[in-house]
Amino acid sequence: MASYDKSKDSAYTRQVQQVLSSLGADLGAGGIDGKWGAYTQAAYEANKAAVDAALYGSGGSQNAYQSAYQSLWDSMPQLSYTYVSTPSYSYEYYYSIGDALEAANYEKQKQQAQTNLENAQAALQESVKTTKANVEKSTTARGFGRSSYATDALQATDLAAMSQGQALLADFDQTLMMLDAQRHANAAAYASNAFQAQENRQLQASIANAQMANELALNQWKAQLDLMNSYNQNLWSASSYSGGSSGSSGRSSSSSSSKKSNSSNMSSLFSSVKKSTSTSKGGVRVSSQNIRSR
Repeated sequence: MASYDKSKDSAYTRQVQQVLSSLGADLGAGGIDGKWGAYTQAAYEANKAAVDAALYGSGGSQNAYQSAYQSLWDSMPQLSYTYVSTPSYSYEYYYSIGDALEAANYEKQKQQAQTNLENAQAALQESVKTTKANVEKSTTARGFGRSSYATDALQATDLAAMSQGQALLADFDQTLMMLDAQRHANAAAYASNAFQAQENRQLQASIANAQMANELALNQWKAQLDLMNSYNQNLWSASSYSGGSSGSSGRSSSSSSSKKSNSSNMSSLFSSVKKSTSTSKGGVRVSSQNIRSR
């Protein structure tokens, strides 16, 4: 099985093979196939000067072309994108917001409980007065006057009122505890929901950043590939192969026209590559200020 030098670009290999074929070199059964095999290597070594002259012209055109290519590469706009970022806050931060939102409602309910307590205490006092007045009225009507019966009845009324008053205070304290617990529970629920929503936003931002980074890398690779292809195509066009098949005198006479075409082809190369690398897609934009990675 024949072995090939895979380090040689197929487009470049075809260019060399076309020149070698025009010189009458033996390329084997494959002919101009873009594969750098033993026949191509041997033919190139035997005709290296002629091939280089045909491809690059005389007077250092190869170095000039490579210099222009490097300059174009260095000045090629680099694709970049703006990262999607989301603010990050602690659970305690969201809890403080939730607690502040609950504070107004808590104070309103607390005030209502205080009002209910005061109304209940006033009603109890009024009930005690009415009860005592009825006891005294009843005992007087029966002729008991300030008997022990009347005294015991009034004391029983006071004790009952005291017990009811203590029950009202206990209920009030219990209400305050329930309101406070509900306030903290609501604040905690708000903080949990807000913190979870923040984590979801950060996850979505990470996914979006990864997708844009992949798209950026792909578009940058395509732009560099387009640059390389344009370079190879314009290099071959500028080399004037017709001169390679017309002997040494033909190559000498084509050298001037080849050099002239280099300038126009390089100008076309700059325009086409810059145009192909100036597009933006999906949040990706062109920026020549970003650090270039090769």
